[in-house]
Amino acid sequence: MNVATGVGFAWGFACFLQTNVAFVAGYALSHALSYLLNAALTFRARLTPAGYGRYVIAYIPNFLIQNVLVAALHNA
Repeated sequence: MNVATGVGFAWGFACFLQTNVAFVAGYALSHALSYLLNAALTFRARLTPAGYGRYVIAYIPNFLIQNVLVAALHNA
């Protein structure tokens, strides 16, 4: 689900934003949706700012790797 929303949002944003900016915006929106769905449906946990902060921190390496790859492959 997260891959589909990430690609979909990034593709949608790429229609009117520069590719790297579209990737970041799509990733951020997809990531927020992923937290909402995981917390509510998978783990049945309360949605809290602290919980979202921990969720974001856990995905920083993933974001950095993907962002570098998008920049390298698109701007090559």
